[in-house]
Amino acid sequence: MLVVSITVGGIVGTGIAAFGPHGVSWGFNGVGKIIVSWFLSPILAGICAAILFYVSQSCCTALILLIRCLTIAVPGVDHQEDGA
Repeated sequence: MLVVSITVGGIVGTGIAAFGPHGVSWGFNGVGKIIVSWFLSPILAGICAAILFYVSQSCCTALILLIRCLTIAVPGVDHQEDGA
């Protein structure tokens, strides 16, 4: 995040130096969008990670239960835990 902050600061600083404080769009359509993205990005990434974790955990659990049920239902089939 430090590199992005420096880049944004450099662009804003150049805009102020070249055009004055009124030359930079300080509202939501300018610098505001960048600042909002700094707060929303980690939140949205956390939500996506939680969803992906839940789905993968559910699928793995369902697969393990299916394998256990099949080994019980089909006599003579040995289940190997190491996958070999």
